[in-house]
Amino acid sequence: MAGPVKSRTNVVVHYNAVPLELYCSQADLSSTLSQLEVTDLASTAKEYITDLPEWRIRLQGYWDSTMDTAIAVDAVTPGTKRTAYISFNDDATTITYTWTAAAGVGAEIGSYQITGSATAALTFSAELILSGAPVRA
Repeated sequence: MAGPVKSRTNVVVHYNAVPLELYCSQADLSSTLSQLEVTDLASTAKEYITDLPEWRIRLQGYWDSTMDTAIAVDAVTPGTKRTAYISFNDDATTITYTWTAAAGVGAEIGSYQITGSATAALTFSAELILSGAPVRA
């Protein structure tokens, strides 16, 4: 096994062709698989099947007006599907997950928050809801 990989400079996130990693201090990709119970009266134990995955990219970082323009426009007018990708690099290989905007497929803003504090920099958090399966390359 190779050693741990630092996140800094090895994570890239784009939403609608805007490089968001310039503003992010954290970017997470998650896939949640729900289990559907299908137990029937003849079963000897609970039985399950796996539902479709739910994909999300969660972002956190320092707020900037350029980043806000990239995200807030779609937060104000929800439902717009955009192309998004996130990639991870271990210096030898880059793995990229891409959602290309098309009919009913792509990324959209699921949540967006700006936080201000008297003793801290302006920060943001956002969640991209991803429709359809990604292309992994």
